[in-house]
Amino acid sequence: MGLLDNLLGSMTSGQNSHSTIGSALLGLLASESGRSTSNEQSANQLPVAISGGLNELVQRFEQSGLGDVIQSWIGSGANQPIGTVEVHRAIGPDTVARLSEQTGMGKAQLLPLLAQVLPTIVDRLTPNQRVPDEGEISRIPSNPQIET
Repeated sequence: MGLLDNLLGSMTSGQNSHSTIGSALLGLLASESGRSTSNEQSANQLPVAISGGLNELVQRFEQSGLGDVIQSWIGSGANQPIGTVEVHRAIGPDTVARLSEQTGMGKAQLLPLLAQVLPTIVDRLTPNQRVPDEGEISRIPSNPQIET
């Protein structure tokens, strides 16, 4: 997911594991929700995967009683922090297990990383205080200058 990797990498001070984890999570969520056909996205499917993954993430947070947390990341105010237990509950144990397998990271390493980077990822991918559609995603510069 070159665009997303570049975008997320620039948001997280170029730390590769952060962009990889974000790409893997959004692709996996889009695939699980049926909004994408596979975890390996072509350039044409990438905006669908990002938008679909974000929509699925919002839905899971809301269903887990954490809608206020993810809405703080989408909105214009301060991002609420999230703990590892809440991330695990919102994303779901099956998705966490698949993401762990896909990234080669154990749950003990993966969950704190997700808790750290998800607020920034969601915040930066929702500049208009809502989940962007595929067209808006395709217009996001692949290497924006964003400070964290």
